[in-house]
Amino acid sequence: MNIDNSDNIEWVVKFLEYYLPKLPDHAIIFIFDLLDAEYIKGFFLYFPNDIIHQLLVQQYYSQLLHFQIADGNDQVDVTMHDYTSNPFVSFYGVKNILRFMNDFPEIVPRRLVFIGEIEKRILDDARISKIEEIEIILETLENYKDLRSGTRDLVVNSPN
Repeated sequence: MNIDNSDNIEWVVKFLEYYLPKLPDHAIIFIFDLLDAEYIKGFFLYFPNDIIHQLLVQQYYSQLLHFQIADGNDQVDVTMHDYTSNPFVSFYGVKNILRFMNDFPEIVPRRLVFIGEIEKRILDDARISKIEEIEIILETLENYKDLRSGTRDLVVNSPN
């Protein structure tokens, strides 16, 4: 039996477009939980199916997000894992965070955790005021000292 690679691709596309959205929500989440978080963030969040997208937002992104700002480097940092055991909701680096925020303006988590530093461009986003709870984990005293006075005032005076 000779199976052509294009047959496999057609089967996968058919499964993703037709069968996956018809599965019960708990089965879809079970499948997603088996995948690497980067597949979820890099592919399925962008998948053109409203059922899948809404399920992902509801299951992973509506409750909690972790944003860790990098020092000019958007590589994954091991310290991120000190604060979160869920890589699905963790975004590292200003570029990745802003891309996520720009691509999904409808996502407003209940809780947002900044880890390490705070980026003013993120704080200026209108959604920040809609988030119920914001937590800031400054890893060093230098991170606190690096906060500009205006940003520090914005954070301290924020109702969230």
